Amino acid sequence: MKKFKKYRAIGLFLICIFIFAGCSSINNKNHDTQNASKNEKSQIEKDIEYLTSDICAGRGPGTEGNEQAANYIAERFNEIGLEPLKKDYVLTYTKKTEKIDPNKITLEVLDGSNVVDTLTYGRDYIEVLLNDTTLTLPLVISPCDYECALLVEDPKESAQYRNNNYVKLIIQKNSNNSRGGSFYNDFLQNYIPSISVFPETYENIQKYIGKSIRLDADIDIEDEIQKNIAGVIKGENSSNALVISAHYDHVGNVGDKIWRGALDNASGVCAMLEAA
Repeated sequence: MKKFKKYRAIGLFLICIFIFAGCSSINNKNHDTQNASKNEKSQIEKDIEYLTSDICAGRGPGTEGNEQAANYIAERFNEIGLEPLKKDYVLTYTKKTEKIDPNKITLEVLDGSNVVDTLTYGRDYIEVLLNDTTLTLPLVISPCDYECALLVEDPKESAQYRNNNYVKLIIQKNSNNSRGGSFYNDFLQNYIPSISVFPETYENIQKYIGKSIRLDADIDIEDEIQKNIAGVIKGENSSNALVISAHYDHVGNVGDKIWRGALDNASGVCAMLEAA
């Protein structure tokens, strides 16, 4: 009872924020849901279904899908009865945001000056760490004493080559079709370009060992206004606050391939909404 009184006296902020974080899991359905018919979806199911839908398209920062997710969360805050921390629940801030145009990224295999194969971004490969890059390098499977592009089967091994002065591009196998967020670029200074190829592409590209790889990537990084969505349950003492937060962004989509982010972090957002 003392704990309850303590938290009643504290203002409770529930915030969906644009930070990278771990995953949250969904707890048991509430009492009303337990009594619902088997064919009726719970509110948590409806929330996670929307946030992982084609409409939100992976909720990549700076995308229309991310904007749709933000609007949906604000509407849910309103339905629940949370007071907005600011007008319309929206707190804006400026963030450097990558703008990746698939038409401005090319990866080709060369035999001398002849192009023998062209790989398609989003279908054959995706970025791991990538900035503006133009390079042509021999493709090898082990580091050499000359500048090269290194083909790696186990992505866990990639890290050991990042400080090799001769490895100028890492091409690693992507066995589970996962995709990293652009925020990794903020932590790795002077990183070398890295891409991951899907399993079927990896099998194909092995036959080009000894030939050359040409990568050309033109990536824009722009300052963009992003949104936090914040609602409040007011307590008796506004000098203290308990903050419950969950990030709602994920890594977006390329064409019709969507990284939906059910665990990272739609589930966390839905658990926060349920707590509210």
